[in-house]
Amino acid sequence: AVRRRSSPGGGSADLIGNLGSEGGVKDVVQPDKIVVSVAGIGGRAYAVVRIALTGTGDDFVQRINSNRERLLDAATSELSSRTLEEMDRPGFRNALRGELLSQFNQILGANTLSDVVFKEFLTQQ
Repeated sequence: AVRRRSSPGGGSADLIGNLGSEGGVKDVVQPDKIVVSVAGIGGRAYAVVRIALTGTGDDFVQRINSNRERLLDAATSELSSRTLEEMDRPGFRNALRGELLSQFNQILGANTLSDVVFKEFLTQQ
């Protein structure tokens, strides 16, 4: 579950707080670290990814918490289907960001998330 704290604007978010924007306050949720074996290497390479999810709405954090396992499964499935070569290509993270944003919004409901931010992205062979 996401731990929440009060913010000066009266909203709440997890431990990394709220991001101000022209459209209002955005809640930021930081899920667990994701560690996967990458495809095509026979388990000899892995990726470590930690993402932050941003969005708005009164039930944003509640939606994330109630769908946490489905979101982690979607992210793990997407990451483990990629090869190390793919992950090292320029532009891969932006493409992955768009794919995860689309998949997560299918799980959470259209336009629940406004962005997927990579807080950590490491590959190791």
